[in-house]
Amino acid sequence: MARIYVSTEFSNSTPLRLTPRVALLVEHLRVAGHDVLLAPIDSDNWWGMWYGGQCRQFLSSVDVFVSVDGHTGSTWMAIELEEAGKLAAGTGKPAVFYWDSLEYPFAGAYRDYVEKYATILTPSMEEALAAILRAAESGTQDEMPRSRD
Repeated sequence: MARIYVSTEFSNSTPLRLTPRVALLVEHLRVAGHDVLLAPIDSDNWWGMWYGGQCRQFLSSVDVFVSVDGHTGSTWMAIELEEAGKLAAGTGKPAVFYWDSLEYPFAGAYRDYVEKYATILTPSMEEALAAILRAAESGTQDEMPRSRD
């Protein structure tokens, strides 16, 4: 069983408001037997320390990091992606992916983080899921980054 962190907008809200496609991705990963983790919710005691070191420490314990739909330019999603990317560059773990399930254009500097740190997955749920599961099971990620204009 791999630990998979899914970074997505609204995952830290109460009640949890994942988009239907993100909820389906999380469900498929859990059914496959993996431990899927989301950002702490606003009321969690450790949310206040998330960017003071807790985020990096937490991400160092995951096998796969998946950033989903960062088109809004969410600052905290960019911070999580950068932390995961730096960890992967230094240790080879976690495997870092970006899945734009909605095919929206990137916002602002978020594109730079995605292109620097992540393997960009196609919008297809089946293809994205297959790549994430391969990384979860093998401990490595496909080397197939691609840019969108």
